[in-house]
Order: sequence, then C-alpha cells, then structure tokens
Amino acid sequence: MTDTTIDTGTTAPATAAPQMTAAEATTKLADLTANHEWSTKLLAGDGPTVKEFHALSAAKTQTDRTDAALAGTLQTGAWDISVDGKLSARNLMDGIQHLRDLNIEDKQIERLLKDEPISAADRSWVEGYEREMLGNKEFTTRYLSGDLAARREITLIKLHKLRPVADK
Repeated sequence: MTDTTIDTGTTAPATAAPQMTAAEATTKLADLTANHEWSTKLLAGDGPTVKEFHALSAAKTQTDRTDAALAGTLQTGAWDISVDGKLSARNLMDGIQHLRDLNIEDKQIERLLKDEPISAADRSWVEGYEREMLGNKEFTTRYLSGDLAARREITLIKLHKLRPVADK
C-alpha cells in the first residue's frame, strides 16, 4: 500500500470568493467607514451594507485570531473562555499543537480554521477516499494500532470534511 496525502485545498471553484486577510479587511473597513454615503447606510441599518460590515469584521477578527494562533502569539488570559461557539484561546492553541504533532501542515490547519470552502467534487473525492481507507484491512489495523501515518491520513480526511462546501 502506498501512503497517499490529500491536499484538495489547491482546487478552488471558479465562483469562490477569495479569502481576505486581516490587513485587507482592515483596509477595506477603513475605506468604507471613511465614505460618508456608506457610513450613513450602515447607521441606517441598510441590509446589504450591514451584511458587508459584519462579513468584513468577521474576516478581520477570524484572520487575526487564526494567524496569531498559528504563530503561537495568541494571548490567553487568566480567565480563558469560549465566546460565540469558538474554541477558547488555550484550547485553540492545544488543538493546533495536536495537529502539528500528527505532522499536519499549517496550511491545512489554516484552511480549516478560516472555514475555507472545499469544492463539491473534492468533498466527494475525500468521502470516497475515506471509504476506501476504512475498508482496507491493513490500513485500519495500522490506524487502530496508533500508526502515526494512518492517524495523520484519517485526520486530514476529517479536516477536509469539516470545511464548508463551496456554492456553485
């Protein structure tokens, strides 16, 4: 059996919106809030404007937090709590370390943490690959005995299955 590593993050659907960095989101928010017409719409509760504001704010916050966690600079306080269903800073850092211990690359971790979409075709391939691996007696024996390569492969499959499927 050959060891196969999946990396479906390189295939993005043509219609997927590009991921925005924290710096890009910060710059765009600054530009928009400096625009009197846009700010007026935001304060008036204009639906699309409010939606854009929330999306930019979320991109800025999520990217900042994810980048800091991957860099190992995310601050944990004496009272480390979860907010809005997100992992606490301490649990996020522990989870990243656990994935790194399995030799999962940071780019894969980042794609998961930033909810980077996966194409429907890639999701289907990953699900088929999972069935193939779990149906292989040699592989399941290695996995259940704690083999690092097998654990890594199943973890990569799970990481891909946790990502949202891109709209077509």
